Amino acid sequence: MPSEVQTSIQTLDQVLAFMAPFAGGSVPSEEDQEYTDWVSWIQNKQEEYARRAFWRRCLTREVITLTEGFTTVLPDRFNKPNALYMLIVDEIDWNEVGNSDKQNIFIEMINDNYSADFGSWQMRFELTVPADTEAIMWYFSNPPKPTSGSDKLLLPGDMIGFAALAEYARQANQEGSQDKFEEDAENRFQEYLSLEVIPDKSDLLTHSQEQVVRKDYLQTAKSFYTTRVGRNRT
Repeated sequence: MPSEVQTSIQTLDQVLAFMAPFAGGSVPSEEDQEYTDWVSWIQNKQEEYARRAFWRRCLTREVITLTEGFTTVLPDRFNKPNALYMLIVDEIDWNEVGNSDKQNIFIEMINDNYSADFGSWQMRFELTVPADTEAIMWYFSNPPKPTSGSDKLLLPGDMIGFAALAEYARQANQEGSQDKFEEDAENRFQEYLSLEVIPDKSDLLTHSQEQVVRKDYLQTAKSFYTTRVGRNRT
């Protein structure tokens, strides 16, 4: 089972060792360009799979400062326009539709090449942030890049290993092997993804110092219905 394989393929060294039998029989020397290529493929494939799905293990809590005005640059590890899960400001989740602050957030990439933040994601707010404000953000992030052999990968090692092997086969013009490795990686991707359970926002809040105020639309409707003029007329 893939879940069993993953328990023994967690570090960069273990992924490299997993690849070796399919790619010449041994891990290249760290001084060789081939070793650098292998590590680069592993790093890139982990980042690619992180962007392609919502992984519980990539869900990150971070305290940030919202800058005064309409925009705030997001952390470097923020990896896609729909990666924002929660943004808690003074106990209100601004990322929840219909929040009581009536705030709406649009995620955009800074594409002004003269900006120091060119290529970064930022939040654009419908209502201005009146002053620098502390917020708790939950978002799906890029995993840290493994560089040392003992560094752990956040995503399943066998999935990443097969995806990196597909790059190895592509460089070696081994189309048949490339297709097989890509298929193996995708099969594991689909299986692992089917096992992912993203925590409910309420579960995250249980372990947070900040509690989100949620609008009870059902109760609001009930109150309107029971108190409206003429409700109890006969």
